[in-house]
Amino acid sequence: MPFTSSLAVYGADMTEDFIDDNTTQRSLLFYGATKAFTENMGRFDKRKYGIDFRVIRYPSIIGPGMTTPRVAQYNPRRYGTICQGKPIHHMGDA
Repeated sequence: MPFTSSLAVYGADMTEDFIDDNTTQRSLLFYGATKAFTENMGRFDKRKYGIDFRVIRYPSIIGPGMTTPRVAQYNPRRYGTICQGKPIHHMGDA
């Protein structure tokens, strides 16, 4: 059973250099928390019932032209700011 998830399951405060199956999920958003919950339900069903549960975590797509101020557009907005030569501020910057 395939499930489309999101990198939002990890949260913005990651300190790891890469993501693997052992990376801790600590989403800061309700969206990411619900994705992580469903992934864990799938792991449970796989262990208990033998269901072939697979997760695909899609990243944000970076590109120009996105202007809606939503979380999913964070990377495209940042990319546009860089292209304009303006300084960017990362989540958690003071």
